[in-house]
Amino acid sequence: MDDKTKTTAKREQIPYLHFLRACAILFVIMLHSYTPYFTDAANYDTRTWFAMLFINAFSRAGVPLFFMMSGYLLMSDKKSLDVGNFYKKRLPRIIIPLVIYSTVFYVYDCISGAQTFGVFDFLSKLFSAHNGGMRYHLWYLYTLIGFYLVTPFLKRIVDNCTRKQLWTFQIVVMFFTAIMPVIHLTTPVYVYFFDPLFNGYMGYFIFGYVLGTADTDNKYAPLAGIAMIAAGFSLSFFGNHVYSSAEGINPVFNGGYYLNHYLIAGGIFILAKRFYKKGAPAVNKIFALISEASFVMYFVHTTVLDAVSGLTAGLSPALGILVYFFSASILSALAGIIVTRIKFLKGFLY
Repeated sequence: MDDKTKTTAKREQIPYLHFLRACAILFVIMLHSYTPYFTDAANYDTRTWFAMLFINAFSRAGVPLFFMMSGYLLMSDKKSLDVGNFYKKRLPRIIIPLVIYSTVFYVYDCISGAQTFGVFDFLSKLFSAHNGGMRYHLWYLYTLIGFYLVTPFLKRIVDNCTRKQLWTFQIVVMFFTAIMPVIHLTTPVYVYFFDPLFNGYMGYFIFGYVLGTADTDNKYAPLAGIAMIAAGFSLSFFGNHVYSSAEGINPVFNGGYYLNHYLIAGGIFILAKRFYKKGAPAVNKIFALISEASFVMYFVHTTVLDAVSGLTAGLSPALGILVYFFSASILSALAGIIVTRIKFLKGFLY
Protein backbone atom coordinates (compact mmCIF):
# COMPACT_ATOMS: atom_id res chain seq x y z
CA MET A 1 0.00 0.00 0.00
CA ASP A 2 1.54 3.34 -1.02
CA ASP A 3 1.42 6.55 1.00
CA LYS A 4 -1.43 8.13 -0.95
CA THR A 5 -3.60 5.08 -0.42
CA LYS A 6 -2.73 4.83 3.24
CA THR A 7 -3.51 8.44 4.00
CA THR A 8 -7.05 8.09 2.71
CA ALA A 9 -7.60 5.05 4.93
CA LYS A 10 -8.67 5.27 8.53
CA ARG A 11 -5.82 6.27 10.82
CA GLU A 12 -6.40 3.07 12.83
CA GLN A 13 -4.82 1.23 9.90
CA ILE A 14 -1.54 3.17 10.16
CA PRO A 15 0.35 1.72 13.16
CA TYR A 16 3.24 4.19 13.16
CA LEU A 17 0.79 7.10 13.52
CA HIS A 18 -0.71 5.41 16.58
CA PHE A 19 2.80 5.11 17.96
CA LEU A 20 3.61 8.76 17.23
CA ARG A 21 0.32 10.00 18.68
CA ALA A 22 0.88 8.00 21.87
CA CYS A 23 4.42 9.36 22.15
CA ALA A 24 3.19 12.90 21.52
CA ILE A 25 0.60 12.94 24.31
CA LEU A 26 3.02 11.33 26.77
CA PHE A 27 5.66 13.92 25.81
CA VAL A 28 3.15 16.69 26.55
CA ILE A 29 2.21 15.24 29.95
CA MET A 30 5.88 14.75 30.80
CA LEU A 31 6.64 18.36 29.82
CA HIS A 32 3.96 19.69 32.15
CA SER A 33 5.09 17.32 34.91
CA TYR A 34 8.72 18.42 35.18
CA THR A 35 8.53 22.09 34.16
CA PRO A 36 7.95 23.43 37.72
CA TYR A 37 11.11 21.60 38.84
CA PHE A 38 13.13 22.40 35.74
CA THR A 39 12.59 26.15 35.99
CA ASP A 40 13.45 26.23 39.71
CA ALA A 41 17.02 27.57 39.98
CA ALA A 42 17.45 25.66 43.26
CA ASN A 43 17.68 22.46 41.20
CA TYR A 44 20.28 23.85 38.78
CA ASP A 45 23.38 21.72 38.12
CA THR A 46 22.04 18.70 40.00
CA ARG A 47 21.80 15.27 38.40
CA THR A 48 18.03 15.60 38.37
CA TRP A 49 18.25 18.95 36.56
CA PHE A 50 20.54 17.48 33.90
CA ALA A 51 18.10 14.58 33.49
CA MET A 52 15.32 17.12 32.98
CA LEU A 53 17.51 19.01 30.51
CA PHE A 54 17.87 15.75 28.57
CA ILE A 55 14.15 14.92 28.69
CA ASN A 56 13.24 18.51 27.83
CA ALA A 57 14.83 18.19 24.39
CA PHE A 58 12.48 15.35 23.46
CA SER A 59 9.31 16.25 25.34
CA ARG A 60 9.14 19.56 23.46
CA ALA A 61 8.50 17.52 20.29
CA GLY A 62 5.03 16.49 21.51
CA VAL A 63 2.97 19.36 20.10
CA PRO A 64 5.04 19.54 16.86
CA LEU A 65 4.28 15.86 16.27
CA PHE A 66 0.54 16.49 16.75
CA PHE A 67 0.65 19.32 14.21
CA MET A 68 2.72 17.21 11.80
CA MET A 69 0.32 14.28 11.90
CA SER A 70 -2.64 16.57 11.32
CA GLY A 71 -0.89 18.19 8.36
CA TYR A 72 0.04 14.84 6.86
CA LEU A 73 -3.44 13.33 7.14
CA LEU A 74 -5.47 16.38 6.16
CA MET A 75 -3.37 17.50 3.21
CA SER A 76 -3.13 13.95 1.88
CA ASP A 77 -6.91 13.62 1.75
CA LYS A 78 -8.51 14.78 -1.51
CA LYS A 79 -11.69 15.61 0.45
CA SER A 80 -9.82 18.54 1.96
CA LEU A 81 -10.12 20.37 -1.37
CA ASP A 82 -13.84 20.97 -0.91
CA VAL A 83 -13.78 24.10 1.25
CA GLY A 84 -17.42 24.08 2.33
CA ASN A 85 -17.65 20.39 3.20
CA PHE A 86 -14.24 20.44 4.86
CA TYR A 87 -15.26 23.30 7.15
CA LYS A 88 -18.64 21.69 7.85
CA LYS A 89 -17.06 18.35 8.73
CA ARG A 90 -13.83 19.32 10.43
CA LEU A 91 -14.34 22.57 12.32
CA PRO A 92 -17.13 21.29 14.62
CA ARG A 93 -14.86 18.42 15.70
CA ILE A 94 -12.58 20.96 17.33
CA ILE A 95 -14.89 23.85 18.20
CA ILE A 96 -17.65 21.88 19.95
CA PRO A 97 -15.34 19.92 22.31
CA LEU A 98 -13.31 23.10 22.96
CA VAL A 99 -16.44 25.00 24.05
CA ILE A 100 -17.74 22.10 26.16
CA TYR A 101 -14.45 21.43 27.95
CA SER A 102 -13.90 25.17 28.46
CA THR A 103 -17.35 25.45 30.03
CA VAL A 104 -16.65 22.51 32.33
CA PHE A 105 -13.30 24.01 33.36
CA TYR A 106 -14.89 27.39 34.05
CA VAL A 107 -17.72 25.90 36.13
CA TYR A 108 -15.18 23.80 38.04
CA ASP A 109 -13.14 26.91 38.83
CA CYS A 110 -16.26 28.70 40.04
CA ILE A 111 -17.32 25.79 42.26
CA SER A 112 -13.82 25.42 43.70
CA GLY A 113 -13.73 29.12 44.54
CA ALA A 114 -10.91 29.94 42.14
CA GLN A 115 -13.11 32.63 40.57
CA THR A 116 -16.62 34.02 40.59
CA PHE A 117 -19.05 33.40 37.79
CA GLY A 118 -19.71 36.07 35.19
CA VAL A 119 -21.07 35.70 31.67
CA PHE A 120 -18.77 38.33 30.19
CA ASP A 121 -15.82 36.93 32.13
CA PHE A 122 -16.56 33.49 30.68
CA LEU A 123 -16.83 34.84 27.14
CA SER A 124 -13.67 36.92 27.54
CA LYS A 125 -11.68 33.85 28.57
CA LEU A 126 -13.27 31.64 25.94
CA PHE A 127 -12.24 34.05 23.19
CA SER A 128 -8.82 34.89 24.66
CA ALA A 129 -6.85 32.38 22.62
CA HIS A 130 -3.57 34.25 23.21
CA ASN A 131 -3.91 33.34 26.91
CA GLY A 132 -4.83 29.74 26.13
CA GLY A 133 -8.51 30.21 26.87
CA MET A 134 -9.70 28.50 30.06
CA ARG A 135 -6.47 26.53 30.46
CA TYR A 136 -2.96 27.36 29.32
CA HIS A 137 -2.64 24.25 27.15
CA LEU A 138 -5.75 24.93 25.07
CA TRP A 139 -3.83 27.33 22.80
CA TYR A 140 -3.07 24.26 20.70
CA LEU A 141 -6.76 23.75 19.84
CA TYR A 142 -7.22 27.41 18.91
CA THR A 143 -4.19 27.20 16.64
CA LEU A 144 -5.50 23.98 15.08
CA ILE A 145 -8.75 25.75 14.20
CA GLY A 146 -6.70 28.29 12.26
CA PHE A 147 -4.85 25.51 10.44
CA TYR A 148 -8.16 23.90 9.49
CA LEU A 149 -9.30 27.20 7.97
CA VAL A 150 -6.30 27.31 5.61
CA THR A 151 -5.99 23.56 4.90
CA PRO A 152 -8.05 23.54 1.65
CA PHE A 153 -5.84 26.29 0.26
CA LEU A 154 -2.58 24.78 1.47
CA LYS A 155 -3.58 21.51 -0.15
CA ARG A 156 -3.90 23.25 -3.49
CA ILE A 157 -0.37 24.56 -3.06
CA VAL A 158 1.26 21.25 -2.07
CA ASP A 159 -0.64 19.27 -4.70
CA ASN A 160 0.95 21.41 -7.38
CA CYS A 161 4.50 21.33 -6.02
CA THR A 162 7.34 19.00 -6.89
CA ARG A 163 9.39 17.51 -4.07
CA LYS A 164 12.07 20.18 -4.50
CA GLN A 165 9.44 22.91 -4.47
CA LEU A 166 7.91 21.45 -1.30
CA TRP A 167 11.26 21.54 0.47
CA THR A 168 11.82 25.11 -0.72
CA PHE A 169 8.39 26.08 0.58
CA GLN A 170 9.23 24.39 3.89
CA ILE A 171 12.45 26.38 4.26
CA VAL A 172 10.71 29.66 3.39
CA VAL A 173 8.08 29.00 6.08
CA MET A 174 10.69 27.97 8.66
CA PHE A 175 13.38 30.57 8.08
CA PHE A 176 12.10 33.55 10.06
CA THR A 177 10.46 31.68 12.93
CA ALA A 178 12.65 28.57 13.30
CA ILE A 179 16.06 29.17 11.78
CA MET A 180 16.65 32.90 12.32
CA PRO A 181 16.22 32.76 16.15
CA VAL A 182 18.88 30.04 16.34
CA ILE A 183 21.25 32.22 14.26
CA HIS A 184 20.68 35.05 16.75
CA LEU A 185 21.33 32.80 19.74
CA THR A 186 24.44 31.08 18.41
CA THR A 187 26.23 33.78 16.37
CA PRO A 188 26.89 37.53 16.67
CA VAL A 189 25.07 38.04 13.37
CA TYR A 190 21.64 39.65 13.48
CA VAL A 191 19.38 38.80 10.53
CA TYR A 192 16.11 40.56 9.77
CA PHE A 193 14.40 41.33 6.48
CA PHE A 194 10.66 41.35 7.17
CA ASP A 195 8.14 39.83 9.56
CA PRO A 196 7.33 36.09 9.30
CA LEU A 197 5.09 35.29 6.36
CA PHE A 198 3.47 32.35 8.15
CA ASN A 199 2.79 31.65 11.81
CA GLY A 200 5.66 29.56 13.13
CA TYR A 201 3.55 26.53 14.00
CA MET A 202 2.29 26.38 10.43
CA GLY A 203 5.70 25.02 9.49
CA TYR A 204 5.02 21.82 11.44
CA PHE A 205 1.73 21.35 9.62
CA ILE A 206 3.49 21.51 6.26
CA PHE A 207 6.49 19.53 7.55
CA GLY A 208 4.21 16.62 8.44
CA TYR A 209 2.97 16.43 4.87
CA VAL A 210 6.50 16.74 3.45
CA LEU A 211 7.84 13.90 5.61
CA GLY A 212 4.67 11.81 5.55
CA THR A 213 4.77 11.63 1.76
CA ALA A 214 8.56 11.25 1.58
CA ASP A 215 10.34 8.00 0.70
CA THR A 216 11.63 6.70 4.02
CA ASP A 217 12.47 3.24 2.66
CA ASN A 218 15.75 4.37 1.12
CA LYS A 219 18.99 3.52 2.93
CA TYR A 220 19.74 7.12 3.90
CA ALA A 221 16.46 7.79 5.73
CA PRO A 222 17.49 6.23 9.08
CA LEU A 223 20.80 8.12 9.02
CA ALA A 224 18.94 11.35 8.25
CA GLY A 225 16.52 10.72 11.14
CA ILE A 226 19.32 9.98 13.61
CA ALA A 227 21.34 12.99 12.45
CA MET A 228 18.33 15.28 12.85
CA ILE A 229 17.67 14.05 16.38
CA ALA A 230 21.35 14.38 17.33
CA ALA A 231 21.58 17.93 15.96
CA GLY A 232 18.31 19.01 17.56
CA PHE A 233 19.25 17.47 20.89
CA SER A 234 22.63 19.20 20.88
CA LEU A 235 21.08 22.61 20.25
CA SER A 236 18.49 22.10 22.98
CA PHE A 237 20.67 20.48 25.65
CA PHE A 238 23.84 22.53 25.34
CA GLY A 239 22.10 25.76 24.32
CA ASN A 240 19.74 25.77 27.30
CA HIS A 241 22.60 24.83 29.61
CA VAL A 242 24.79 27.70 28.39
CA TYR A 243 22.06 30.27 28.95
CA SER A 244 21.08 28.96 32.42
CA SER A 245 22.81 29.40 35.76
CA ALA A 246 22.23 29.18 39.50
CA GLU A 247 20.89 32.74 39.31
CA GLY A 248 18.13 31.76 36.90
CA ILE A 249 17.03 29.12 34.43
CA ASN A 250 16.79 30.56 30.93
CA PRO A 251 15.84 27.79 28.47
CA VAL A 252 16.01 30.02 25.39
CA PHE A 253 15.92 27.05 23.00
CA ASN A 254 12.46 26.07 24.24
CA GLY A 255 10.79 28.46 21.76
CA GLY A 256 7.77 26.61 20.42
CA TYR A 257 8.92 26.41 16.82
CA TYR A 258 12.70 26.70 17.00
CA LEU A 259 14.89 24.65 14.69
CA ASN A 260 15.83 22.11 17.37
CA HIS A 261 12.18 21.09 17.76
CA TYR A 262 11.81 20.65 14.01
CA LEU A 263 14.89 18.45 13.92
CA ILE A 264 13.90 16.21 16.81
CA ALA A 265 10.23 15.88 15.81
CA GLY A 266 11.22 15.31 12.19
CA GLY A 267 13.79 12.68 13.13
CA ILE A 268 11.31 10.82 15.33
CA PHE A 269 8.70 10.97 12.55
CA ILE A 270 11.12 9.55 9.97
CA LEU A 271 12.34 6.71 12.20
CA ALA A 272 8.81 5.77 13.27
CA LYS A 273 7.58 5.77 9.68
CA ARG A 274 10.53 3.64 8.60
CA PHE A 275 10.76 1.12 11.43
CA TYR A 276 7.44 0.98 13.31
CA LYS A 277 5.59 -1.75 11.47
CA LYS A 278 2.64 -3.79 12.57
CA GLY A 279 4.15 -6.20 15.06
CA ALA A 280 3.19 -7.54 18.47
CA PRO A 281 -0.63 -7.27 18.77
CA ALA A 282 -0.48 -6.47 22.50
CA VAL A 283 1.95 -3.59 21.97
CA ASN A 284 0.00 -2.24 19.02
CA LYS A 285 -3.21 -2.41 21.03
CA ILE A 286 -1.69 -0.36 23.86
CA PHE A 287 -0.47 2.33 21.46
CA ALA A 288 -3.84 2.29 19.66
CA LEU A 289 -5.71 2.76 22.95
CA ILE A 290 -3.53 5.70 23.98
CA SER A 291 -3.71 7.14 20.48
CA GLU A 292 -7.52 6.98 20.38
CA ALA A 293 -7.71 8.49 23.87
CA SER A 294 -5.11 11.20 23.16
CA PHE A 295 -7.62 13.94 22.26
CA VAL A 296 -9.42 13.59 25.59
CA MET A 297 -6.11 13.13 27.41
CA TYR A 298 -4.88 16.43 26.03
CA PHE A 299 -7.95 18.26 27.30
CA VAL A 300 -8.00 16.79 30.82
CA HIS A 301 -4.34 16.19 31.69
CA THR A 302 -3.63 19.62 33.22
CA THR A 303 -6.66 19.31 35.50
CA VAL A 304 -5.50 15.82 36.47
CA LEU A 305 -2.02 17.19 37.18
CA ASP A 306 -3.54 19.79 39.50
CA ALA A 307 -5.59 17.09 41.23
CA VAL A 308 -2.61 14.80 41.90
CA SER A 309 -0.16 17.56 42.84
CA GLY A 310 -0.63 16.75 46.53
CA LEU A 311 0.93 13.33 45.98
CA THR A 312 4.34 14.94 45.37
CA ALA A 313 4.47 16.86 48.66
CA GLY A 314 7.69 16.14 50.51
CA LEU A 315 9.18 14.06 47.71
CA SER A 316 12.54 14.72 46.06
CA PRO A 317 12.36 16.41 42.63
CA ALA A 318 13.23 13.16 40.83
CA LEU A 319 10.62 11.09 42.66
CA GLY A 320 8.09 13.90 42.52
CA ILE A 321 8.35 14.10 38.72
CA LEU A 322 7.91 10.33 38.35
CA VAL A 323 4.86 10.25 40.62
CA TYR A 324 3.43 13.32 38.90
CA PHE A 325 3.95 11.94 35.41
CA PHE A 326 2.80 8.35 35.91
CA SER A 327 -0.26 9.20 38.00
CA ALA A 328 -1.35 11.91 35.55
CA SER A 329 -0.69 9.70 32.52
CA ILE A 330 -2.60 6.72 33.88
CA LEU A 331 -5.59 8.74 35.10
CA SER A 332 -5.76 10.82 31.91
CA ALA A 333 -5.54 7.67 29.79
CA LEU A 334 -8.31 5.99 31.79
CA ALA A 335 -10.50 9.07 31.35
CA GLY A 336 -9.76 9.10 27.63
CA ILE A 337 -10.45 5.39 27.16
CA ILE A 338 -13.74 5.58 29.09
CA VAL A 339 -14.98 8.69 27.27
CA THR A 340 -14.12 7.34 23.81
CA ARG A 341 -16.08 4.16 24.58
CA ILE A 342 -19.27 6.18 25.06
CA LYS A 343 -20.48 6.56 21.48
CA PHE A 344 -23.04 9.34 22.01
CA LEU A 345 -20.26 11.60 23.31
CA LYS A 346 -18.54 11.45 19.93
CA GLY A 347 -18.51 14.91 18.43
CA PHE A 348 -18.99 16.50 21.85
CA LEU A 349 -16.05 15.37 24.00
CA TYR A 350 -13.89 13.63 21.38
